[in-house]
Amino acid sequence: MSVTLTTRASRELARKIEELAKKEQVDKSAIIRKLLQEAVERKSLEDAIEQYRRGRLSLWKAARNAGISLWEMVDVLAKEGVYFDYDREALREDLEPLRRKRIGGSE
Repeated sequence: MSVTLTTRASRELARKIEELAKKEQVDKSAIIRKLLQEAVERKSLEDAIEQYRRGRLSLWKAARNAGISLWEMVDVLAKEGVYFDYDREALREDLEPLRRKRIGGSE
């Protein structure tokens, strides 16, 4: 189910959105949805990287919060030059949901 969001934009931003819509041959609503989706995904990833960097999230949780796989998160962290502090305790924490799922049948 979708919901309607409303916002105000500068004339310059509205003009750029119209240009993008014409270039991609879609209506303004479609381009706005696409841009908004990309921005939310990018912000989620940035937040997950920062939380991981500060030690507030495990690697697994950072990947889940960013909406990407564990291995994609490893690649992103490497590209961002984030120190990869991964010890046995972090591995145990990351594997716990998998262990519970295997034992209990669901999470």
